[in-house]
Amino acid sequence: MGHQVTWFSSWSAGLEKDEVRNGVRYLRRGNEVTCRFYCGLWLLHHQSEFHICIDEINTIPFYLHWYTSIPSVTYIHQLAGPVWLFEAPPIVGRVGMLLERWLLWAYRFRPIVAGSKSTLDELRAFGHRGPSNVIGYGLDAHPVAPVKYRVLPMAKCRIVMVSRITPSKRIDHGIEVVRWLAYSSVDAELHIVGIGSIHELERLRRLALETGCSDRIRFHGWLGSVAKAKVVAESFVIISTSVKEGWQLTISEAHLLGVPSVVYPVTGLIDSTQHGRNGIISEREHPHAIAEDIIKLWNNSKQYNRLRVNAQHTAKRLSWPPVITSWHDTLSQYI
Repeated sequence: MGHQVTWFSSWSAGLEKDEVRNGVRYLRRGNEVTCRFYCGLWLLHHQSEFHICIDEINTIPFYLHWYTSIPSVTYIHQLAGPVWLFEAPPIVGRVGMLLERWLLWAYRFRPIVAGSKSTLDELRAFGHRGPSNVIGYGLDAHPVAPVKYRVLPMAKCRIVMVSRITPSKRIDHGIEVVRWLAYSSVDAELHIVGIGSIHELERLRRLALETGCSDRIRFHGWLGSVAKAKVVAESFVIISTSVKEGWQLTISEAHLLGVPSVVYPVTGLIDSTQHGRNGIISEREHPHAIAEDIIKLWNNSKQYNRLRVNAQHTAKRLSWPPVITSWHDTLSQYI
């Protein structure tokens, strides 16, 4: 479309501090917190180069509208909420959760784009009264065909979880799901794809041993796109037991491969999963509830196949052109 884009973010070891990739200039300064300070300093000297900024919030805002005259639109995937209680020390977590509303108070009249309806509803509950819009996500085509690795009926009830290994993802609930299924005489196994906290990974391995499910749990770690897609495509369902999400694209990616989802009834997950259409939203946040829903699908091939077909149909609608058009139209209003 002829636009020039500069992307400002924090810096990590092994990355260039200033580089151009595919026509986009990437500037990286400071860490996850101090990058906001460096961004402010840099923009003060370069604001004449830009027509508009996208102020993306991940917990701590940039507050661009405080120190620059460039028009800006705020973009937010999700609010942290209870994630604070899982990812931070107890006192810090409680303070952070209480402060989140006030960190966003300066944005209550700013134009905001949310990644899902759940996120926008939370922002409204926090007092946001400015212009708002929901612009969802696009999906990249999977490197494997949806039916290439699927075998029905399956010999085992293979379940997959794809996410970072952190406490807020509650992967331990997935292990408990497998234990409930074993008690119900369902031959199940859980495949966990992702990396993250070493301490959390060790805790999960201990839990698998303590529950007697270690032979039913496989930790794959990080996988490339082809290997990951193969593991997902071979699964009966993908599950998510996160505390909350903005959307969770791994769910939609599984849908594209014809794998339905069974998820907790939390923000974000209730957006990417449409209950009874491309998956099941459990009635409560408990492993037993997820296990019961899986058992019902395991014993009802007709319902399962309907969800599987619908999952692909809904995922195919998540294409990039409408997303790009929506962003272009939104930003054009403020230039």
